[in-house]
Amino acid sequence: MVRVSLGLVQLVLSIFLAVAAVFGTYRLFGRLKKTRAGYDLEDELKKGNAAVATLLTAVMVAVSVLVQESVYPVIGTLTIYLEDPSGSTVGLWGSLAICAGHLLLGFLLAAGSMEVASWIFQRLASRIDHEGEIQRGNVAAAFVMAGVICVTTIYMRDGISSVTKALIPRPALGAMQILR
Repeated sequence: MVRVSLGLVQLVLSIFLAVAAVFGTYRLFGRLKKTRAGYDLEDELKKGNAAVATLLTAVMVAVSVLVQESVYPVIGTLTIYLEDPSGSTVGLWGSLAICAGHLLLGFLLAAGSMEVASWIFQRLASRIDHEGEIQRGNVAAAFVMAGVICVTTIYMRDGISSVTKALIPRPALGAMQILR
């Protein structure tokens, strides 16, 4: 029964995370573009700006892949609790707090790393104003920035996992009894 419960929890968590990661990235990306690049994301999408849509899609996929690294410690924490609730050292609310911490930290690290990688690349390739080109609908500039985001995701995946695991403790398994 515990395995079925864990499977259902993981399914529900996956659906929730997919929606939250996509929507959270959409909102955060929209705010960043409005304040930093000076354009409204939704207005550009309404105009049919494929460059903005391409970049937004790359960012949503990248953040989702990186946030997924936070799911493994969450499932581990829930497994520990569900297999022996009475032996859990942190209880239900502590387990849920640990899970929320992993997910929130994973999202913040993922979104922040995408922004930093984009900013660094734009400074290094300063002959082209990538933000301005994307706003003007230059799909080629959007593909280059999408590539930067995808490559950054590949390299950062293990780092995100390591940082969340290091900063947020996992609950102890409790006492084990060995029979003779």
